[in-house]
Amino acid sequence: MIDREDTGHGVDVPGGLNQDPAVLFLCPFNLSRYRGTALRARITMDALGTSIPCGVVCRGGGGEGSMVLDADWRGGTGLAAFVRPLHFAIAATPHVLRAAPRAVHTFDVLSTLPAIVHWKKKLGLHVVVELHGLHSAEMGRGGAAARGLVRWLERFVLRRADQVIAMSHTQREYVVSAFGVAPEKIRVIWGPVDLDVFRYQDPDDGSTFRVGYSGNDFPWQGVDDCLAAAALLSSDPEVEFVFVTGSGWRTDLGGLARCMRIAAVTREQTAEQLARCHLLLSPRKGKAADMQYPFKLSSYLAAGRPVIATDVSDQRRILEKARCGLIVPPGSPQAIAEAVMRLKGEAPEARVEMGRRARRFAEEHLSLEQFRATLTSMYRELGI
Repeated sequence: MIDREDTGHGVDVPGGLNQDPAVLFLCPFNLSRYRGTALRARITMDALGTSIPCGVVCRGGGGEGSMVLDADWRGGTGLAAFVRPLHFAIAATPHVLRAAPRAVHTFDVLSTLPAIVHWKKKLGLHVVVELHGLHSAEMGRGGAAARGLVRWLERFVLRRADQVIAMSHTQREYVVSAFGVAPEKIRVIWGPVDLDVFRYQDPDDGSTFRVGYSGNDFPWQGVDDCLAAAALLSSDPEVEFVFVTGSGWRTDLGGLARCMRIAAVTREQTAEQLARCHLLLSPRKGKAADMQYPFKLSSYLAAGRPVIATDVSDQRRILEKARCGLIVPPGSPQAIAEAVMRLKGEAPEARVEMGRRARRFAEEHLSLEQFRATLTSMYRELGI
């Protein structure tokens, strides 16, 4: 059990921050949530922590050697939801100054603001922003004035950061064109995958052709397009759609006879279900999601299956380079259905070869070892 003590600053300290961290991670979210930004943050911290002394300030789940602020960051799309990370960073200020790291690594642009305007000047530290999203692109409420303010703050932070890690090339291109950030300080790092968990297995040659989707059902994920495609193919008794999901799933499968949802809490359970599929879907929609790298794509490639993906983010770039799937326009169930039938009509040997190419791409570009080496090299270039 973690020993907590009250610091008198509204902060719980599980054993206190690691002594003299070279890099301090600032996480305005609960790290015990194994999905989305929290999952990528844990992967980043685990990777860098093997070679550089690190500390963590977070909302929870940071483990021993972390500083845990006592309030949670709730989501939302209004202006207030995006101010909370800034409040978190302000509350963390005395602890950051006391730890005196040589670099701060953040996962949210607005929570980086104190690092840019205060900590950098006070400590002479480097600021690295791992860019998971842009609030100005995701705001659903608040009006033009609020969006304009948030956009100005994002520009202010990103132009002054020492290094920006982008999730995709489309995100990098947007940050350069919209905010005037120097392209040479933006590094694209796709989502890594644990190749020991997501292993390649030859697909079975039974009569059922399984089409898989893994992930949540947020609107930009395109689950509705998958279901509409399944309805279009419902007359084919050989095609079955499988939705591998975690908690929080809200979408009704609509009573489609050959659609099923399978709950997978762990990565191992997800990997097991992906291995039972013959092809996998990444049907993301555009707009804000266009800049995000879909983590599911890395696990799909590692599983060694052909992929049908929308022309969003870097999916076209990756599938064309790996030669392991088909690209369809976002928001088109008809195109998804046609692509499914096209791959179903391929010889099994051709699909297996596509899957093996997918696996090779994951091994060459998406391994945890390569991710660790890239991060470490970036920090060494900063003199850390």
